[in-house]
Amino acid sequence: MEGPTPRPPNRSALLLRAIDRDRALLRRAQLALAALAVLIAVPIGVLAGASRAAATPEITTTLAELLHAAAPAEAAVAGELVPVTARWSGPDGEPRRGTLHAPAGLPAGAAVPVALDGDGAVVEPPAPVAGPVATGVVAATATLVVCWSALAVAGAVWRARLTARAQRGLAREWARVEPIWSERRA
Repeated sequence: MEGPTPRPPNRSALLLRAIDRDRALLRRAQLALAALAVLIAVPIGVLAGASRAAATPEITTTLAELLHAAAPAEAAVAGELVPVTARWSGPDGEPRRGTLHAPAGLPAGAAVPVALDGDGAVVEPPAPVAGPVATGVVAATATLVVCWSALAVAGAVWRARLTARAQRGLAREWARVEPIWSERRA
């Protein structure tokens, strides 16, 4: 009877089984595809942020002076916004007058920030997280999550196929060797 197969001095450089080489190849492929996903996600995030920036209307903020006192704080819930008449200067310098929403309890003459579009109309101020940078980060992150999830699922399926192939090979080998090993003759 022969002894065990001699191992080379550097086992990581020379794998003895085909299944080990296939698994190492799968790991390298997954790492390369994960890096490729990053290279895909960055431009997608940049493009999404740029398109968001192009689609965002120009909004300026100025201070409006209240012409009348806002509803007393006792009449409204604390912090509630109530309609009040105010005046402000538009982007073109023209004086404007209209109804704004201000916190309850402010006196006449108080300054309230107001958001204006390019034509000077009062608009809702944009949410701070809805900016182009946030849009780009969300798009890039979503791309990475999708790519890496697909890569993880594909890697798990491929590893299962490699394991099944290895088990079939071991079963064939055992069927060939077992009668000799157990000293049964077929």
